[in-house]
Amino acid sequence: MINPKTWMMALAMVSVFAGVGEDRLVHLAYLSLAFFLVSLPCLGVWALIGTGTGRWLRSPRVMQRFNRCMGLLLLASAWMNVLA
Repeated sequence: MINPKTWMMALAMVSVFAGVGEDRLVHLAYLSLAFFLVSLPCLGVWALIGTGTGRWLRSPRVMQRFNRCMGLLLLASAWMNVLA
């Protein structure tokens, strides 16, 4: 399954930067290539981080602490948005 945020980003990119006229397909090809070249290292780093945290979070106790910490950070960020 493809992430819907990726579809929205791609549609926005095409609608803003593809241009009009005869060169539209050339611009789309360049944009697609740039999108691809940027996404490969990002996905690689994301996979490495996921593998590393998977090893680190094997223990149920560590996983619970991690989840609580992430929950508190989410609550703090939501609270900061309410106060802003």
